[in-house]
Parts: sequence; structure tokens; C-alpha cells
Amino acid sequence: MATQFIGQLLVSLDNTLKVKDKSDVKEQGKKWAVVAIRIIDKYKYFKVSDLVYVFNKISDGEIKIYGALNRQDIMGALHEHDKLRSMR
Repeated sequence: MATQFIGQLLVSLDNTLKVKDKSDVKEQGKKWAVVAIRIIDKYKYFKVSDLVYVFNKISDGEIKIYGALNRQDIMGALHEHDKLRSMR
């Protein structure tokens, strides 16, 4: 259930961004399912609000994405958020 929800957030983010190299529809589901599982694995203590916050920062352009949105961009943004979160 969480994997599906996070996957939907990722697909929505990918569709929202005006990046040069968009994923095609068939590949989006597979690509983001793997990333969703990795997010749950690494950041199981995150709340939904943490994920939405980071994804909104990406969507608003506060976190720059060059080329296609990818796993490294997402995991890097979540890592930075985790560091800031632990400093509070």
C-alpha cells in the first residue's frame, strides 16, 4: 500500500516537471516502483509529510533537476532533507 502511494507521488512529480527527457508511460510504473521500495527501505521512519515536502520542493524548483528525474535525484533530495531534519 505504501509502495503504491509513494509510486503515485513519484509518477505525479515526474509528470509535473518540465524536464527534457521524460519517461514513457510504460516505463514510469516500473521505474518508480523500484524507487518507492528503496525509499521505504531507507527512510521507513519518514512521515508522508516528509515525502510530500521534498517532492513539493522539487516540483517548485527549489531543488534543481537537470535532464530526466531519476532515482539519484530523489534519493539525494531525501538524504539532504534527512540531514536537515536530524539537525532540528
